Amino acid sequence: MKNSAMRALSVMVLGAAIWGAASACTAAKGEPEPERWAANKGSALVVMDMQVGFMPIRRSSRIFAAVQGLVAAADAAGATVVWVYTDHEVSRKGTPAFEVAPPLAPAPGHLSVTKVGTNAFSGTGLIDMLAERGVGRVVFCGLASDGCVKASVESAVALGYKVVVAEDAHTVVSAYGPDSAINAMNVAWRTMQGVELLPAADVRFDAPRR
Repeated sequence: MKNSAMRALSVMVLGAAIWGAASACTAAKGEPEPERWAANKGSALVVMDMQVGFMPIRRSSRIFAAVQGLVAAADAAGATVVWVYTDHEVSRKGTPAFEVAPPLAPAPGHLSVTKVGTNAFSGTGLIDMLAERGVGRVVFCGLASDGCVKASVESAVALGYKVVVAEDAHTVVSAYGPDSAINAMNVAWRTMQGVELLPAADVRFDAPRR
């Protein structure tokens, strides 16, 4: 399982690097679209790939607690919660490895999307889901810091969302990445235009306008 997870995450990180290069080219041509945040003031929590097949993870107990706290805060505010799944060889849809890892658990009313690559917005319908719910601000947490979270954050910025990353609620697979990968992404996001880096406990959610 560990070797398979390493191969799978290697593919995802490569995909993230390709997507990042494309995003950089897009940014060089002009500013990101402002329409989504200008028109929609609601917030959504996007939980990335916290699936059984990718366990164990670095900083496990702290990450699970932080993600649980974000989900509870989003629910209390009436904000949108989206669980992102990856259908891959170590997390194949229809198997236990695909499911969200305990103690996390999607609740009735939460949304979900399934992707096959690194980017949560690519081919998943997530953009339309957020638009239907008046979401212009997206809060990210989950797995993996330098893979799918990175690719999705860059995509969200390019798409014109206001983006928040919970600095203590993203991680990497234990067999694949060291703690330094988590820290390196926080350093990068701290200076990235269009991204706000916050402790999970400081993240606030607004319900979409109806």
